[in-house]
Amino acid sequence: MLEFGAGYERVEVIPAYPNESANGSDMRFRIPGVNDEWMWSTPEAHSSYVSEINNRAKIKGGAKSLARMVKAWKYERSVPISSFYLEMRAAAYMSTQDSISWPYDISLFFNSLVSHQLAGMNDPTGGAGRFDACSSDANRRDALSKLQTAASRAARALEAYKTGRIDVAFDEWDLLWNGKFPAYY
Repeated sequence: MLEFGAGYERVEVIPAYPNESANGSDMRFRIPGVNDEWMWSTPEAHSSYVSEINNRAKIKGGAKSLARMVKAWKYERSVPISSFYLEMRAAAYMSTQDSISWPYDISLFFNSLVSHQLAGMNDPTGGAGRFDACSSDANRRDALSKLQTAASRAARALEAYKTGRIDVAFDEWDLLWNGKFPAYY
């Protein structure tokens, strides 16, 4: 993980080896998996998949925004979940939505992660096989514990939002993102 100073994003640097025999439009690479294995990656196909969902008229920008929000939670709360896994799950979730309501979708998405129990996910593009959320069972248990806390906070924020207690909702979202959510006042 590289950080380029205040105000800049964190960047993950991952070694990648091209597939020598690939001659299609989507280049495949071998990258380290979350465990002690190498897995296939098809960055162009994954980017196209996320962009296609992200560009749907009724959820314009929703897939990438949701992925960014959940990745921010991951970093602020030191949750040992693969960023790629979160991005693919966010895109898959948004692919089932006809609209965006952030208070609802944040809560529903965290609940969907809990219901999946961070199980491995089949690559929605078909190019990389299956990928895991965490690098070990210990990390998975830690991530699930933090995920259940997040889902509870998101649910409390949603309930406060639905009853017009917006200040309480903001307080819960601020807890969710470890003090990094914009202030209500």
